[in-house]
Amino acid sequence: MRGLIFSLTLAGMPVASIAVAEIPPALLPDRIEPAKATFLAYHLARLDGKPPEGDRVEGLALNILMVDPDNGRAIARYVNAVGEDTDRRVLELQARHPDNADLNYALGRILWRDDFNAFSVPYLRKAADATGNRDWLMETALTAYFAEDYATCVAYYDRAFVGNQAHWSDRIKRGECHAFLGHKAEAKADFDQVVSENEGQKWAYSVRMFKDGVFNGCKGNPDGKVESGWRNRRSGKYYEAYRDAHLALMCNPKHIGALELRLEIESNDRNLRRHQLSHAVALANVKDNGATYRDRAAKLVPPKPSETLSEALAIDILSGGHDANFRRRKAAYLATIVLQAEPDNAQARLWRARALTNMGVANLAPLAFADATAALKTPATAAAAHNVRGVLLWRNKATAEALKEFDTAIALAPDRPGPYGNRGTLRAELGQTDAALGDLNRAIADTPTEGLLIVRAQVYLKKNDPTHALADAEAVRKFNSRNPVARRVQIEALDRLGQKDKADGWHIDFVIEDEKAARADPYLSQRDPTIYARATEVDSKMQAYQAAQRIVATTNGMFEDVGTVTRYIDRARGASSAAAAVRPLRSARNLAENCVSRGKALLARDGAYFTAEDRTRYDQAFGACQKMVSELGPMIDQLSGTDGDDGDYD
Repeated sequence: MRGLIFSLTLAGMPVASIAVAEIPPALLPDRIEPAKATFLAYHLARLDGKPPEGDRVEGLALNILMVDPDNGRAIARYVNAVGEDTDRRVLELQARHPDNADLNYALGRILWRDDFNAFSVPYLRKAADATGNRDWLMETALTAYFAEDYATCVAYYDRAFVGNQAHWSDRIKRGECHAFLGHKAEAKADFDQVVSENEGQKWAYSVRMFKDGVFNGCKGNPDGKVESGWRNRRSGKYYEAYRDAHLALMCNPKHIGALELRLEIESNDRNLRRHQLSHAVALANVKDNGATYRDRAAKLVPPKPSETLSEALAIDILSGGHDANFRRRKAAYLATIVLQAEPDNAQARLWRARALTNMGVANLAPLAFADATAALKTPATAAAAHNVRGVLLWRNKATAEALKEFDTAIALAPDRPGPYGNRGTLRAELGQTDAALGDLNRAIADTPTEGLLIVRAQVYLKKNDPTHALADAEAVRKFNSRNPVARRVQIEALDRLGQKDKADGWHIDFVIEDEKAARADPYLSQRDPTIYARATEVDSKMQAYQAAQRIVATTNGMFEDVGTVTRYIDRARGASSAAAAVRPLRSARNLAENCVSRGKALLARDGAYFTAEDRTRYDQAFGACQKMVSELGPMIDQLSGTDGDDGDYD
């Protein structure tokens, strides 16, 4: 171990000189990189392999990015899995890695999703150029088509088509881009090829407009073309209206009337849905003199470090739950992003230290300790930083040093409950019951958590105060009814209070629910050897009682099914035609088959618990359902005029 001394100054005046005499080797600065490398190697292997069931790829990537935010492999997986705040997260990363293909592609897709195709194209181009990925080349070309960037459209379709069979649906778009560029021969070649592969495409609007010379430049007055287009629209001549809109746009690409007419046609044609979405944004941008594009461009700025830190600080890193570690990973990652821009940001240091510490990963402890140490220099973060250091020292069995850290944290911020709870728990562990109780009372008065209450309950038992121990154990079970320590304390406290029958009841209940945990507890394992046999007896009676309830409920339901099937059959008999009779008979057969299935399941599960009366009622109900199934099939076949099942039915 190595001795370190930290001098703390608040408001210009030294209030404490904290000597941390012994730092465990596992927490020393020279352990940060080796421990981090071990952690990263393990989690990169998990990320590259098949993630465990229930594990989110986003969370696996955050494991890596929270300590290595520039890791390319993790970035590639993260941008394809990130859930909330996708735009912010991708912008943060892309600002630091402007040439990263995965990030440029992700940002391009975000802008494409929002129908800002003109903004999307540059990012997709960078991604496609960096990788040569054919799918990305195709997406770049398609997005350029909707962005009316026809030169890019042609160039990237050309690259994508090299050595590959082009589908007519892609070739027709390249043909249209050629047409807009005035490449008549190339457009004709593409359109002719499309029609040869799919004759129906000769009616496609772009093919027809090319034949009608729409792309040959401005012809006539655009206002007149728009008026003509609306007349055609009202007459139901949609192609002619669309053609007229494009003729007007060839004269003035920002003609609002023509843009509105084009959008009207597209909004009523599902084949032009993507055109509609893109052109709606373009029209809005023309109408507001570019404000639509300016507003979106303003959002392409990554969050400021202060904004990212605020987002991190809003994440709950304390409470448990199935997503607790995911929340902590995200908080640590956001803090790391802040630290890349502002390495001396004490709040970010502290928040990452707290998030990593709460994750409880040994290989991240040196980094967490270093972060907490760096946060000591700022008065606003010093107390919490000492508390974090105390937890890490405690985990590394440096209990004397941990107590000093908790003492200092309390001296600096006597109103914060956290250090009291930690010091009280450590004191309880060390057998300092009176001192522990004082700290725990102070912490619980502010924040009565499950963890603190169960520690205090055990302290009360050590002080032979079963009444208060029982109260705390019962309070814990309101948080978590299955807490094994609370159950043991509850039973032991009742024993000490002379309430053995009640204690036996709780002990039996514990054994029935979790016998392994009950046997593992030192106190309960030697408490009463007869408990396990009694628990088996109680459990058997409980199982029999529950089985009896299921038997009654299921057989009653089967008899109800028989009655319902009978009513369906009566309805079929009164039908006006064979076709009308088939439908209720199918419903009847469906219900009868379900009745048989329920009966079989009941017998398999609870047959051992049948009484003679149960068996008689079951046989009556099950037999009736089976008989109906066997009779309904031929009836339906006869009425349907078939010899077999004729499909699904209600």
